[in-house]
Parts: sequence; structure tokens; C-alpha cells
Amino acid sequence: MNPDPRRPLRLCFVSADYPPLSHGGIGGIGAHTYSLAHAVAGLGHRVSVIAETSNGAAVPADGPVNLRAVSRGSRRQWKLGRWLPVPWLRWSFAAQRELGRLHRQDPLDLVVFPDAYGEGFRFSLSPFVPYVVRFGGPASVYQRWDGRPVPATRARIETMVERLPAERATLLACASRAFADMISQEWNLDRSRFRLIRNPLNVDRFRPAEAGSTRQLTSVLFVGHLQPLKGVYELMAAVPLVCRRHPDAIFTLVANDTRTGPGRTSLQRFLEQELRGQGMLDRVRFLPPVPQQEVIPFYQGTSVFVHPAQNDVYPNALLEAMGCGRPCVVTSTIGNAELVKESGCGIVVPPRDPEALAAAISEILSLSDAERDAMGARGRRIVETVCATPVVATRAVEVYREAIERFHAEPTRRATPR
Repeated sequence: MNPDPRRPLRLCFVSADYPPLSHGGIGGIGAHTYSLAHAVAGLGHRVSVIAETSNGAAVPADGPVNLRAVSRGSRRQWKLGRWLPVPWLRWSFAAQRELGRLHRQDPLDLVVFPDAYGEGFRFSLSPFVPYVVRFGGPASVYQRWDGRPVPATRARIETMVERLPAERATLLACASRAFADMISQEWNLDRSRFRLIRNPLNVDRFRPAEAGSTRQLTSVLFVGHLQPLKGVYELMAAVPLVCRRHPDAIFTLVANDTRTGPGRTSLQRFLEQELRGQGMLDRVRFLPPVPQQEVIPFYQGTSVFVHPAQNDVYPNALLEAMGCGRPCVVTSTIGNAELVKESGCGIVVPPRDPEALAAAISEILSLSDAERDAMGARGRRIVETVCATPVVATRAVEVYREAIERFHAEPTRRATPR
């Protein structure tokens, strides 16, 4: 079979989390799925999304996307829940059933699954069309990085449930070369099956501030989860070091609190106590998460954006800050640090090093306004080139067509949807 390269594709994205349905708005896997599904549909392809909803909840219209909302079923935990990721498995089976119904109504060309939570596990056991797994950070990997207490047996099974779909996928997509290198080695995946597809960014929405607008030119911004994995301990340790050189510096953290403080308590309260003891509490503002549109002025109004994660795959917040034309300080462990290096829009420092972090922040705060704007403009140019939503959508469709061609060219056991 030699598929027509001009024919519109019939695609389905599977993502339990999806902004029109998910509580708390856009974030993570759901944000990526929403942006990419709508962008690909905008190119003229027929796109469906299978997402999770509560029983009986109304399904909103989703523009050009055919939104199929299904429930994973009972929320009761099996007695095996200590050893098995029961919610993951329920959703994987529910998604498989809906994919079968959708395919019988209007045959699909390809399915796209996220790598986390084993959403493609059931489908991978009997795939009836080619599929691509999109890597953004498996939950089993994040749990290990974050030191979460997961029983050893369950941790092994979770890894298997996430790994199997990747092993059997036609192709694998990843936004970061560095993470593709890491996970291909750790999971023994063929590196040649990975294709680079950056996370999409709406560069019309995330753009630099208008000329002449008021900005807090000595502020430092962090946006993300308030947890040790994101490097917030190191960031707080850097506060007094930066303030010695820049007494008027203000650190703003737009972040959701988590119970990752000592004894699984509020991390924000713990950090506030530590800062109060150092006389630094007035230099730090903790703000709750805000919708995407409301966070843009924070990016536009900062002198330097920081993402000091101990480990991270490809944080969207960094792309958003770059889109808004601001200098960035990031650690070498995050996947899109490669964009900061390539563009020269900031400084990359080692993880878990408050002194290096403070020195990099201070260096950028010491620049003139024009020098900071020029540094940030370099980041803006690279995201316009490789991360703008139409660019990413076009690249994604190229990969999907390649996967379809490979699937039909190679002898493979294919199942019939039930």
C-alpha cells in the first residue's frame, strides 16, 4: 500500500485529561493534546479525541474536533489496587472500546497515545491500525524522580504498563532529543524509531509585551508545580544570594501548592517559614495558578524566568516564557534546555546547585534593559521557527504519514476491532 500523501487523514488522539472536560483547565498532557489536535484539524484532517468524563456529564462542542467523552467506569479500587494501577487499566480498556466503536463507524488511519499512565496499554495488545506514542514523561519515571512511595511490585507493573505500548508502537514521538536518548536506553527502545516533534506554542498568544508597557524589571518568575522535583528548594536557597547583589529583586512563584514538604505537609507553608527565618519572606510572592491568558502578563513583566528542575522532560512554561521574549535560567536536566543553548536566550546551570543558579540570575539582572530584551528576542525567534503551532502540526502530520506507510509496508499481525 502506498498512501496518498495529500489525502486528509482520519486521526484519533487519546488523552484522559483534556481541557474542555478536565477540572482545573489547561495543563500537561491535556494542553498538548488540545493544541495539537486543533492544529492538525486546522490543516484539513479529520480529528477525534477520546477523553474521560464523569458519568452523565455533558460533552461540550469542541470546534473542528470530534470529542468523544467516555467514563473509565467504576471508581472502586480492586483489592489488587496496592499492586496494580487499577485506574490506569480501567481507562486503557475504556479507551480501547471507544476506539473500536469509532473505527467501525469511520475507519481510522492512526491513533496517538501519550506515554503516561499506560493509556495505550490495551490497544497495544491488539492494534488494528498504526499508532504513535508521544513522550512527555512517563508517570513511572516521574514517580522515581520525585521519590514518591510506590510499592516495589506496583512500580514494576506501572513501568511495564507504560513501556509495552512504546515497545509495540509504529513510531515514537518526543519533543526533546535528550529525553529520547535517555528513555530509549532505559527502556531498551530502538532510538531510530523516535521522531522529534516539539510541543506546540501559540506564538500569537504568548508574545512580548507591547512597547512602552510597564514591567517589573527586577523580578524573577517561576511557573509550575511547587514541589522539590521542580527545584524550588534550590530556588529559595538562591533568594538571599541574589538579594545581596540586587536588594530590590522580587521573586514571584505562580504555582500550585503540594503536600511534599517535610512529613507530607504543605510545601508552601514550609518555605514561607524558612524564608521568614532568613528575613527574606518579603522578597518572595507565592501566587496560586491562573488560567493561561492571565499568566501571560507575568511572563511579559519579568526580567528573568527560572525553571531550576532537578529533572523534567519538556516544561511548557519555559516555551511560554521564551515566546514572551524573556531571558531564561534553566537546569541542564530539562529537555528544552537544548533550545536555550541553541538560541542563547539565557543560561543553563547544573541541577541542585543554588550558588550557580543565583549567579546566573544575578548575571541577567545586572544586564541593561536593552541587553535583556535582546537575549529574550533570541528565544522568541527560535520558538517561532520550531515551536509555533502550525509548524509543529505540519511536522506531526509528516510523522503520522510515515507511521501509516511503515505499518502497511511491514508484515504485522493486526487485530480486528471488537
